[in-house]
Amino acid sequence: MELSQVQRVWIRLIACAVNGEKPEPEQIKTITPPSLYELADNHSMLSVTAMALESAGITEHNFNQAKTKALRKLGLFDIERKAIFRELEAAGIRHCPLKGIILKDYYPEFGMREMTDNDILCDAERMEEIREIMERLGYTCESFGEENHDVYSKPPCLEFEMHRSLFNKEKTPLYYEYYSDVFSRLKHIGGCEYRFSDEDFYIYLIAHEYKHFSFNGTGMRSLLDVYVFLRACPQLDRGCIDRELEKLNLSEFEESNRTLAFKVFTGEKLSDDETEELMIYLDSTL
Repeated sequence: MELSQVQRVWIRLIACAVNGEKPEPEQIKTITPPSLYELADNHSMLSVTAMALESAGITEHNFNQAKTKALRKLGLFDIERKAIFRELEAAGIRHCPLKGIILKDYYPEFGMREMTDNDILCDAERMEEIREIMERLGYTCESFGEENHDVYSKPPCLEFEMHRSLFNKEKTPLYYEYYSDVFSRLKHIGGCEYRFSDEDFYIYLIAHEYKHFSFNGTGMRSLLDVYVFLRACPQLDRGCIDRELEKLNLSEFEESNRTLAFKVFTGEKLSDDETEELMIYLDSTL
């Protein structure tokens, strides 16, 4: 099993972007812009690809538009999230930003890490009040009480998922139980806002990635998130992480996932098994 030329070039572009390296223009010329655009778009990674192309002196109209759109969307998310947090604070509702909201700040440049939505953990007993707040802020409730999160949307492109729990009790009972008293695991930042420690954030990141990986697959952005986060946090308490991963039966997945992420984005040669694993990520778009 071998990667296609466009897949190889694209991975090299992403690696250059997050590692602060300049891609080789000659290699980029071996593929067509539409094929590269389609691949990057499938994985919601147009912005980071556009930045890599620009660093090589290549400006493509479609990529430039996609990057501009991503930057505008991230800016809107930041504005709206602050407004939501102010309302949650005023109502005395505990909350914790999740996933991409945190991960985006570990990437070398603003806008590299795109987000289709914002995920916020909230006090499960206050979801009716949160619905009132979101609707007062102009959001439409797309779903309520159907999953472990409620979905709110607002034109032109905003979507917030307000989580009553981190995992679904029926689909992932082990993870649900592990995080049943999640606020006790979080650091109190001030007011009603909480955050994960770096170690706990990484454990949650792996658990969330494995959930997607095992059910429907997960794309290259998940693999890149692991690489970027670990590169930015070299002083993690590995003993603590390993102990908690063992409780979640995630030790083997995390090790292979971490090894693959570093090999892929540092350009190391992959074994046949690792190439096969990489293809699972490449073939998924979640």
